[in-house]
Amino acid sequence: MVLTACVTTQAQSPAEGAKHLYYERYASAEKSFRQAVTQDPGNGDAWYGLARSLVLRKKTDEARSQFWSAPESARDEAMFNAAYGYVLLAQDKKDSASTYFNEALDRTRHKNVGVLLAVAQAQIQNKGGDPAYAQELIERAKKT
Repeated sequence: MVLTACVTTQAQSPAEGAKHLYYERYASAEKSFRQAVTQDPGNGDAWYGLARSLVLRKKTDEARSQFWSAPESARDEAMFNAAYGYVLLAQDKKDSASTYFNEALDRTRHKNVGVLLAVAQAQIQNKGGDPAYAQELIERAKKT
């Protein structure tokens, strides 16, 4: 029974983090997403949530160093690339961010709704983003 509770808690960590983000509890979201990437380094959604929570807390340098220390297995995930692009765009490194966004989109052949929306969200939420490109991605996601 205890084992079941532990497994359930682990599985809920990214969802819990998303809930904290929704309610603008960024420190709690960061904690949940850190736990999730520790438990499953290949979870691209958890990396994206961690990126958002750190950026929203104005911890972009910490976010960038966190991504540099990520295991190779995580770097193969499209959502990981979208997350790192999010961090770079928050640091106003548009060209570098674009490289990571394009890699994420290419890996999914522009057909993964989650990745399309993650890149669009990054474009909308960062001052250096391109809202017109975000709208194009959202329209593409609707058709997918």
